[in-house]
Amino acid sequence: MSRILCVAVVLSASLLSWAGPASAGMSEGVAAVTVGDYDRAIAEFQPLAAAGDPAAQYQLAKIYLEGRGPADGVPQGIALMNKAASGGYPEAQAQLGLMHAMGLGVEVDNAKAYDWLTKAIAALPAGTRRTVAEANRDAVLKRMNAAEQAQVAASTAKAAATQEAAKTAATQQAAKTSETTTAKATAAKATTTTTTKATTAPAATTPKTVTEAAATNKTKTTATATATTAAATANTTANTAKPAAGEAKAPEKPAQVASAKTPESAPSAEAQKTPPSGVRIQLVSMPSEEAAWAAWKQLSGKYSSQLTGLTAMVEPADLGDKGKFYRVQTGPFTTVAAAQERCTAMKAAGLDCLVVGKP
Repeated sequence: MSRILCVAVVLSASLLSWAGPASAGMSEGVAAVTVGDYDRAIAEFQPLAAAGDPAAQYQLAKIYLEGRGPADGVPQGIALMNKAASGGYPEAQAQLGLMHAMGLGVEVDNAKAYDWLTKAIAALPAGTRRTVAEANRDAVLKRMNAAEQAQVAASTAKAAATQEAAKTAATQQAAKTSETTTAKATAAKATTTTTTKATTAPAATTPKTVTEAAATNKTKTTATATATTAAATANTTANTAKPAAGEAKAPEKPAQVASAKTPESAPSAEAQKTPPSGVRIQLVSMPSEEAAWAAWKQLSGKYSSQLTGLTAMVEPADLGDKGKFYRVQTGPFTTVAAAQERCTAMKAAGLDCLVVGKP
């Protein structure tokens, strides 16, 4: 496949903030993409991506995956998209989840698709992109077999256990620190009391003058104040430490996945994966991305039986004088015949469609 379709996204100010100090270069790169100057965009994104900026890695990956980079750009784009997703960039996580769900340049892998889409949903702000990610994740879950559901359940449980272990370790460290502080304060109090007694003990055979008596009384007063302060500090520290040990809350229950039991004869990992395919069903073409996703939302509700288990993507298409349109497509399908059979069923239900792409 010479190129991989990516969901069109306008980079918002909140997403640009990922670039940090390099946001100027990011802005210039995004502006270049907007006007179709991909050579300049690549020049802006490459140094930022090489420095580990996930936002730049994502933007550069999109250019490469859409066939606007070097001849070997697609493999580089897939690698960059994985780096950006692993770096916590939510748009990359959503795109990588879609790639695994649709078989775009990678094998169809429902477990990986579900995992990346879940991470994207947790990080994306409320809006169209998160809604789309949620819809795609639901579609992936519906088509999972029992073994894949068990894999997702195990992964979710492992993540929850890791999070709980980290919380427990942090709580124990806080309690240990508080105990050490309290012990030091108690030792300081004992030392102060001993020193005060030694200083204020009068000589047995030497009478005190008025000046000496005043000095002794001053010493007693100072020592008492010091001891009182140390005790107050110790009590405050102890009281502060108590909630720290009790603040750790029970972790939220991991997301439940229906029928997550492992079957007696689960298929192998290779058997659960489908070879990548470019075959999709096109449903509608709209003048804007927002309108395209709105159309998908409406269609998926009206024709839920015909569209169940299918993930959606929007392909931008520049038609020259006619303008730019956004095509709603669904899949994945391993063969044209399979897509044609589903499309025929859609048409019978009143949903117009068109089979596009090649295996």
